[in-house]
Amino acid sequence: MREGDKLQSYRIIAETLALLPQGTWRLHIAGDGPARPQIEGLMAPFGTAVTFLGALDKAAMQAAYQTASVLFWPGVNEAFGLTYLEAQAAGVPVVAQDRPGVQDVLAPGYYPAVTDGVPALAKQLMAYLGTDQIRRDAGRRAREHIAERHLLPEAAMTLRRGLAASGLSV
Repeated sequence: MREGDKLQSYRIIAETLALLPQGTWRLHIAGDGPARPQIEGLMAPFGTAVTFLGALDKAAMQAAYQTASVLFWPGVNEAFGLTYLEAQAAGVPVVAQDRPGVQDVLAPGYYPAVTDGVPALAKQLMAYLGTDQIRRDAGRRAREHIAERHLLPEAAMTLRRGLAASGLSV
Protein backbone atom coordinates (compact mmCIF):
# COMPACT_ATOMS: atom_id res chain seq x y z
CA MET A 1 0.00 0.00 0.00
CA ARG A 2 1.91 2.93 -1.32
CA GLU A 3 1.41 6.22 -3.13
CA GLY A 4 1.23 6.40 -6.89
CA ASP A 5 -0.07 3.57 -9.04
CA LYS A 6 -1.05 1.28 -6.14
CA LEU A 7 -3.11 4.03 -4.53
CA GLN A 8 -4.69 4.76 -7.92
CA SER A 9 -5.77 1.11 -8.18
CA TYR A 10 -7.42 1.42 -4.75
CA ARG A 11 -9.21 4.59 -5.92
CA ILE A 12 -10.58 2.66 -8.89
CA ILE A 13 -11.69 -0.12 -6.55
CA ALA A 14 -13.54 2.33 -4.31
CA GLU A 15 -15.24 3.98 -7.29
CA THR A 16 -16.26 0.56 -8.60
CA LEU A 17 -17.61 -0.66 -5.27
CA ALA A 18 -19.77 2.45 -5.04
CA LEU A 19 -21.63 1.19 -8.12
CA LEU A 20 -22.38 -2.26 -6.66
CA PRO A 21 -25.53 -3.01 -4.69
CA GLN A 22 -24.82 -3.01 -0.96
CA GLY A 23 -25.03 -6.41 0.67
CA THR A 24 -24.01 -8.29 -2.49
CA TRP A 25 -20.28 -8.27 -1.81
CA ARG A 26 -17.51 -8.22 0.79
CA LEU A 27 -13.94 -7.10 0.15
CA HIS A 28 -10.92 -8.45 2.02
CA ILE A 29 -7.76 -6.43 1.46
CA ALA A 30 -4.42 -8.14 2.07
CA GLY A 31 -1.33 -6.01 2.52
CA ASP A 32 -0.01 -3.03 4.38
CA GLY A 33 2.14 0.00 3.81
CA PRO A 34 2.51 3.73 4.15
CA ALA A 35 -0.64 4.59 2.17
CA ARG A 36 -2.88 2.39 4.32
CA PRO A 37 -4.52 5.35 6.11
CA GLN A 38 -5.50 6.85 2.75
CA ILE A 39 -6.83 3.51 1.53
CA GLU A 40 -8.79 3.04 4.76
CA GLY A 41 -10.30 6.46 4.08
CA LEU A 42 -11.29 5.42 0.56
CA MET A 43 -12.97 2.28 1.92
CA ALA A 44 -14.62 3.89 4.96
CA PRO A 45 -17.93 4.57 3.17
CA PHE A 46 -18.40 0.81 2.79
CA GLY A 47 -18.24 0.12 6.53
CA THR A 48 -17.95 -3.50 7.57
CA ALA A 49 -18.19 -4.73 3.96
CA VAL A 50 -14.44 -4.05 3.72
CA THR A 51 -11.96 -5.85 5.97
CA PHE A 52 -8.25 -5.07 6.15
CA LEU A 53 -6.28 -8.27 6.69
CA GLY A 54 -2.85 -6.62 6.99
CA ALA A 55 0.37 -8.17 5.74
CA LEU A 56 -0.02 -11.92 5.29
CA ASP A 57 2.63 -14.63 5.16
CA LYS A 58 2.60 -17.20 2.34
CA ALA A 59 0.30 -19.66 4.14
CA ALA A 60 -2.20 -16.98 5.17
CA MET A 61 -2.21 -15.54 1.65
CA GLN A 62 -2.89 -18.98 0.21
CA ALA A 63 -5.75 -19.43 2.68
CA ALA A 64 -7.16 -16.05 1.59
CA TYR A 65 -7.10 -17.14 -2.06
CA GLN A 66 -8.88 -20.39 -1.13
CA THR A 67 -11.81 -18.47 0.35
CA ALA A 68 -11.95 -15.74 -2.31
CA SER A 69 -14.64 -15.61 -4.97
CA VAL A 70 -12.66 -13.27 -7.20
CA LEU A 71 -9.47 -11.21 -7.21
CA PHE A 72 -10.26 -7.59 -8.00
CA TRP A 73 -7.17 -5.56 -8.81
CA PRO A 74 -7.35 -3.00 -11.66
CA GLY A 75 -3.57 -3.13 -12.16
CA VAL A 76 -2.63 0.50 -12.79
CA ASN A 77 0.84 0.30 -14.38
CA GLU A 78 1.50 -3.22 -13.08
CA ALA A 79 4.62 -4.55 -14.76
CA PHE A 80 3.72 -8.21 -14.31
CA GLY A 81 1.57 -8.72 -11.22
CA LEU A 82 2.47 -11.75 -9.14
CA THR A 83 -0.89 -11.56 -7.35
CA TYR A 84 -2.63 -12.41 -10.63
CA LEU A 85 -0.52 -15.55 -11.02
CA GLU A 86 -1.10 -16.64 -7.42
CA ALA A 87 -4.85 -16.10 -7.57
CA GLN A 88 -5.28 -17.90 -10.87
CA ALA A 89 -3.13 -20.82 -9.68
CA ALA A 90 -5.59 -21.11 -6.77
CA GLY A 91 -8.50 -21.14 -9.24
CA VAL A 92 -9.65 -17.62 -8.43
CA PRO A 93 -10.92 -15.62 -11.42
CA VAL A 94 -9.57 -12.12 -11.89
CA VAL A 95 -11.30 -8.83 -12.55
CA ALA A 96 -8.74 -6.37 -13.87
CA GLN A 97 -8.46 -3.77 -16.53
CA ASP A 98 -6.93 -4.69 -19.88
CA ARG A 99 -3.52 -3.12 -19.41
CA PRO A 100 -0.03 -3.86 -20.75
CA GLY A 101 1.78 -6.27 -18.44
CA VAL A 102 -1.44 -7.39 -16.77
CA GLN A 103 -2.74 -8.89 -20.01
CA ASP A 104 0.45 -10.98 -20.29
CA VAL A 105 -0.42 -13.12 -17.27
CA LEU A 106 -4.22 -13.30 -17.30
CA ALA A 107 -6.19 -16.26 -18.59
CA PRO A 108 -8.02 -15.54 -21.84
CA GLY A 109 -11.28 -13.79 -21.13
CA TYR A 110 -12.92 -10.42 -20.92
CA TYR A 111 -11.04 -7.63 -19.15
CA PRO A 112 -12.52 -4.15 -19.56
CA ALA A 113 -10.47 -1.54 -21.38
CA VAL A 114 -9.22 1.35 -19.27
CA THR A 115 -11.34 3.65 -21.44
CA ASP A 116 -14.47 1.70 -20.42
CA GLY A 117 -13.98 2.98 -16.87
CA VAL A 118 -15.38 1.74 -13.60
CA PRO A 119 -18.87 0.88 -14.92
CA ALA A 120 -17.34 -1.95 -16.97
CA LEU A 121 -15.41 -3.20 -13.93
CA ALA A 122 -18.58 -3.14 -11.84
CA LYS A 123 -20.46 -5.10 -14.50
CA GLN A 124 -17.69 -7.72 -14.65
CA LEU A 125 -17.59 -8.05 -10.86
CA MET A 126 -21.36 -8.53 -10.72
CA ALA A 127 -21.16 -11.22 -13.40
CA TYR A 128 -18.75 -13.23 -11.22
CA LEU A 129 -20.49 -12.50 -7.94
CA GLY A 130 -23.94 -13.21 -9.29
CA THR A 131 -23.38 -16.61 -10.86
CA ASP A 132 -21.51 -19.50 -9.25
CA GLN A 133 -21.16 -21.40 -12.54
CA ILE A 134 -19.60 -18.45 -14.36
CA ARG A 135 -17.17 -17.96 -11.47
CA ARG A 136 -16.29 -21.67 -11.30
CA ASP A 137 -15.72 -21.87 -15.06
CA ALA A 138 -13.52 -18.75 -15.00
CA GLY A 139 -11.56 -20.14 -12.05
CA ARG A 140 -11.00 -23.45 -13.85
CA ARG A 141 -9.79 -21.62 -16.98
CA ALA A 142 -7.50 -19.48 -14.83
CA ARG A 143 -5.94 -22.52 -13.14
CA GLU A 144 -5.48 -24.26 -16.51
CA HIS A 145 -3.89 -21.13 -17.99
CA ILE A 146 -1.34 -20.99 -15.19
CA ALA A 147 -0.56 -24.71 -15.47
CA GLU A 148 -0.10 -24.44 -19.24
CA ARG A 149 1.96 -21.25 -19.35
CA HIS A 150 3.47 -20.18 -16.07
CA LEU A 151 4.61 -23.16 -13.99
CA LEU A 152 8.22 -24.35 -13.98
CA PRO A 153 7.95 -27.13 -16.63
CA GLU A 154 6.43 -24.77 -19.19
CA ALA A 155 8.83 -21.98 -18.26
CA ALA A 156 11.78 -24.35 -18.74
CA MET A 157 10.42 -25.45 -22.14
CA THR A 158 9.97 -21.83 -23.21
CA LEU A 159 13.56 -21.09 -22.17
CA ARG A 160 14.84 -24.14 -24.09
CA ARG A 161 12.93 -23.10 -27.23
CA GLY A 162 14.28 -19.56 -26.98
CA LEU A 163 17.85 -20.76 -26.49
CA ALA A 164 17.54 -23.25 -29.34
CA ALA A 165 16.26 -20.51 -31.65
CA SER A 166 19.38 -18.53 -30.74
CA GLY A 167 21.64 -21.48 -31.53
CA LEU A 168 22.28 -22.27 -27.87
CA SER A 169 21.25 -25.33 -25.90
CA VAL A 170 20.78 -26.37 -22.31
